[in-house]
Amino acid sequence: MSILEVLTLFCLCLIPGLEPRYVVLLGLAKGYSLLTVLAITLTSTVILALLLSYAMPLIDRLMNYLQGTYLRKVSELYFKYVNYVRRRSYKYASLGLVGIILFIAIPVPATGMWTGAILGHLLGLNRCRMFLSLLLGGIASQLIVLLTGYLPLLSLLKIT
Repeated sequence: MSILEVLTLFCLCLIPGLEPRYVVLLGLAKGYSLLTVLAITLTSTVILALLLSYAMPLIDRLMNYLQGTYLRKVSELYFKYVNYVRRRSYKYASLGLVGIILFIAIPVPATGMWTGAILGHLLGLNRCRMFLSLLLGGIASQLIVLLTGYLPLLSLLKIT
């Protein structure tokens, strides 16, 4: 595996919606070893959790600033999504930190680390608690995707 392939997988892990949980399957589908893919995705999970726990207040301030500029459409999309997260996540928010971890861990669209960071910011989590919830939820999500997506497929391939 070349450094370019490692960097490609790593960068894919940082994209909202794709995130490390789906890059695990992508890397395995490309034929990379399980340990290599897990090393890349777990490293990116730590970095993404750290980045988002520090960046969410800045992103929110930037979007508020953009409301008065010609880029207000970007700001409007962001705040529309924030309102969507607010409406959709109330049942998880009531569970506190564990609820946010569960929200992130469930591998369905719009429940990953980026959306979990928005939820944590809405709930006023401090950076340490947000980092912890993003990290644990991100790792749990990868394990769920790996156990439900890759291992059953692998056992089917070995049977036939």
